[in-house]
Amino acid sequence: MKPLILALAIALPCMGIAHAESPEEKLQACNAEATGKSLKEPAHGDYVRECVSHTRDVPSLEDKMKMCDADAESRSLTADERAAFIKNCMTM
Repeated sequence: MKPLILALAIALPCMGIAHAESPEEKLQACNAEATGKSLKEPAHGDYVRECVSHTRDVPSLEDKMKMCDADAESRSLTADERAAFIKNCMTM
C-alpha cells in the first residue's frame, strides 16, 4: 500500500491535481471551459462569473488519500480492486 501512496504523491502534482490556482489561473480556466462549451454572450460571461465566484474546499493530497483509503477499506476490496479504486478516487 505504501508504494501506491508514494506513487500517487509523486504523480498527482505532475498531473496538476494538487496545484492551487491563482485568481488569474482560475479566470483563464473558467473562460476556457465556457469557450469549450461554445457559449455565446451573455451566457459566456454569466458562466465565467459563476465559475470564478464558485469556491470549493480542495482537500490536501494527504486528506484526499485518507478519504479514498477509508472509502476503499469500507468496500472490502481485493488488492487489485483497491489499487484501481484508490487511483480513480484520487483523480476525482
